[in-house]
Amino acid sequence: MNVALVLKSVLPLIGNSLEVPLCLFELDTQKFEKRQERNVSMMGLSVFAKMLDDFYTRLVALDDGLMENVTDYSDHLVKVSMDFVQSSEDDSSLSVKEKQKNKKSVEETLRKVTENEESATKEMTRILSYQIKKTEGMILRVKKLQKIFPND
Repeated sequence: MNVALVLKSVLPLIGNSLEVPLCLFELDTQKFEKRQERNVSMMGLSVFAKMLDDFYTRLVALDDGLMENVTDYSDHLVKVSMDFVQSSEDDSSLSVKEKQKNKKSVEETLRKVTENEESATKEMTRILSYQIKKTEGMILRVKKLQKIFPND
């Protein structure tokens, strides 16, 4: 609560002898309150800037790791599939027709999985790229605000 407002409510009871000093006190109080609001805003701005930097770092790491994970997954899937095809070909109880059917089935499944994987990867990359650019823009705006309010 503003101390000047409290004093103003008491002023009629005391008389007008305090009116001039009260006005000065009120101006000082307003300056102090504005300074405090600005300090709080700046403290919030620096915390927000740090948070944005951390978020940006995580986004970039996620974007970098996405392609690596997809490649690892694809390699693993191809290896498992080829192992299945090889074991199917080595199985003497299966006919040649069944072996060819298994091989075609595995190849078709691999093709579909690869297409879905590529599509999902492209979409994730698009979303991450958009978010990274958006975050970069926010970081630049925060840095501009920090230049305007350097008393951080």
